[in-house]
Amino acid sequence: MTQVVKVELETRGESSASAISYAGAKFGDAVHALAIGKGRIKERLHDAAVVLQPVREGDLPEDLRPCFRWIKEELTKREPRQRAVIEGRIVEGVEGRLGATLRTMRVADAVLLAEQICDLHYKLEGRLRSASVIWMRDIRLIL
Repeated sequence: MTQVVKVELETRGESSASAISYAGAKFGDAVHALAIGKGRIKERLHDAAVVLQPVREGDLPEDLRPCFRWIKEELTKREPRQRAVIEGRIVEGVEGRLGATLRTMRVADAVLLAEQICDLHYKLEGRLRSASVIWMRDIRLIL
């Protein structure tokens, strides 16, 4: 007996399942960095931002993109400096936008960003979970 399994995925302009899965995994890693990473909240937020850097807006479902865009903008809204005082020392060289933003960010704002990253992760996870239930229901076994 031969079994044929047919799975159809319609994206209707949405991100592909693999892109959403990739984004979900990256957000999971970011939440992990925020939850148990070393350092204070801004250091952990830096690590989470680095993990999220390769995620593109198009990797997320359309309705979650504004939140992702807001997170990215909030993490990179400050212009870098050529010279900065960090932990009481003058540091020469180019500072990135992420570093400049986190250096000047209030702890309360860092906490808000961390919460938004966690919230977006849980939304993605829920979306993936419900999508897998739908896909499993739509699998047709032909004997």
